Amino acid sequence: MADEFDPEAHEDVLARHTHAVIKEGTEKITGTRDEIADVIRQAEEEAAEAERQKVLEEQQRKTAYTQTFSGRRFYPYEPRTSDIAIADIAHALSYQCRYSGHCRQFYSVAQHSVIVSYLVSKPNAFEGLMHDSQEAYVSDVASPIKKVVPEFAVFEQKIWSVIAERFGIKEELCHEVKTVDKLVCKWEYERFLNPMVEEDEYWPPYQWTKNVDFSHDPEPIIDEYMSHGWSPDEAEQRFMTRFHELYAKEHERRGFYGKEAPAT
Repeated sequence: MADEFDPEAHEDVLARHTHAVIKEGTEKITGTRDEIADVIRQAEEEAAEAERQKVLEEQQRKTAYTQTFSGRRFYPYEPRTSDIAIADIAHALSYQCRYSGHCRQFYSVAQHSVIVSYLVSKPNAFEGLMHDSQEAYVSDVASPIKKVVPEFAVFEQKIWSVIAERFGIKEELCHEVKTVDKLVCKWEYERFLNPMVEEDEYWPPYQWTKNVDFSHDPEPIIDEYMSHGWSPDEAEQRFMTRFHELYAKEHERRGFYGKEAPAT
């Protein structure tokens, strides 16, 4: 007589399977031990396959992507921290010219970022370096366009949030970085832009640095790092050097070393 198998005696086995092959409204399953083992094995395999398919579906992204310098796929509408690489950021920012390219000589977003990192106080230097990183993936869009297309700001912020999480930066930029980011335009105007045909209250930004207290004298930094527009290769190298210097300091300051430091 064939042995009977009582599912109630194997609650620990059945509880591990979400598939309903074993229990379909019946209280007992009859058959030989080999037949019963086959049923359980089939249920396990089907449950594992279902879980695998679920994971694959979650991993698959349906929106369009762009290829980055390192060969990664970047999904602007569905960004993930795993998509972000500092090599991609450094390279892309080094090849993007500020002011939509309307400079007397090439002046990159990467050079601008390095300069901001030196103008702000030391605790905010890493944030100053990385503050325009999202432009590596969506380009440096002119401010007037951002103002009339508010959806773009939301889109850009989404990418920045992922970058901030990737490198352990606060999602909301500090007041100092925001202020210096604007103030540096004064020196950029003097060194890299032609005079306006008609000047107005807003531009050129000569008055922007009035009554501003810098953490240190900005002029030596401006003279050293804004004496000329860096080539893309020079900008990329300087950006990467500054990144590695500040990333190590930032995570040492926050106590990551000796624990679990986020990967570069």
